[in-house]
Amino acid sequence: MKVILAIDSMKGCLSSHEACLAAADGIHQVFPQAETLCIPLADGGEGMMKVLEETLKLHAEETIVHGPLMESIKAKYYTDNAGTALIEMAATAGLTLVDNEKRNPRKTTTYGLGEQMQNAIQRGCRNLIIGIGGSCTNDGGTGMLQALGYRFINKEGKEIPCPMCGEKLNQLKQIERSPLPPDLNIQVACDVQNPLYGPQGAACVFAAQKGANEEDISLLDNGLRNWGNLEREYVPHAGDGAAGGLGYALREYLGAHLESGVQIIMNLLHFDERIQGADLIITGEGCSDRQTLMGKVPMGVLSRGKKYHIPTALIAGEIHDKDELMRAGFECIHCINEGTDLDHEECMKPKVAKENIRKSTASFIGEILGGKKKNL
Repeated sequence: MKVILAIDSMKGCLSSHEACLAAADGIHQVFPQAETLCIPLADGGEGMMKVLEETLKLHAEETIVHGPLMESIKAKYYTDNAGTALIEMAATAGLTLVDNEKRNPRKTTTYGLGEQMQNAIQRGCRNLIIGIGGSCTNDGGTGMLQALGYRFINKEGKEIPCPMCGEKLNQLKQIERSPLPPDLNIQVACDVQNPLYGPQGAACVFAAQKGANEEDISLLDNGLRNWGNLEREYVPHAGDGAAGGLGYALREYLGAHLESGVQIIMNLLHFDERIQGADLIITGEGCSDRQTLMGKVPMGVLSRGKKYHIPTALIAGEIHDKDELMRAGFECIHCINEGTDLDHEECMKPKVAKENIRKSTASFIGEILGGKKKNL
């Protein structure tokens, strides 16, 4: 018997690797001789690099760059031996880098991301894979472009000083591009479908959680509208609104391909080859609901399971919209905290979460694979 554990991190609680190991313990409790293979996953946001670093042979490159408020910070990205750089935007412009009382998407910038990209290019990397989840910014990616040598001109014909940020987007009148290597190829791990601006755009949907009030949101949305229509009429594109409009800048000005984060990561980890011959895949995340269906880790795993006719089970700390999730095709769905009388804070403790994953997995693995037990 072969079981694949392909679980996302349970944020604030367990890493992907820890969650996978806990589920494997539950399987071995019921079927001691079963073969289990842990393939920790992420969807392109914070934690992507940890997952890849643990599995691939990557070299850490530490750089001194500017953080979201232009403070000097140390940030890592990773390279392989084939000229690929893997960069996590959250390392330079992530929400966790800014204290709650200082969060302000009018002021924060993606400048540090551009510095990391420039560093990788100077090292000879021509393939960049960038995860853009978890930002604290709403600058439309202009800070990143500025760090790459782009110049932004205001309505008075003067260059806008560094750093570009959300509140400066309304000043834009003209952009002067900077030449980059013609063979540069950029893949963006992006699971947000929102356009650049408007009711479903970057500011209206995401800016509040980054510290914006209603007045800020209106200003930021208008700025993104000005930015999107700077050179020609904006045509909405899924993913442009990711990371405060960073998706738009990467796609429109750097020719990047916006792709499903979990699909990119599964390809890097040779997921299809590694699941061959499996009897079951177990995937999971902290909270599963209808948003899971929009391309999060469990849906990426389910798509590969269906491709090879391998049943896929889903576990999570919280389960909502269960009927919709079942209709998507999961073999079974289990809440790891079901039947406990512990409060949310207690369930979030790593030791408790590991034990609950172990118990939950042990409880349903026998039902799914019990008929195969005679083969062990």
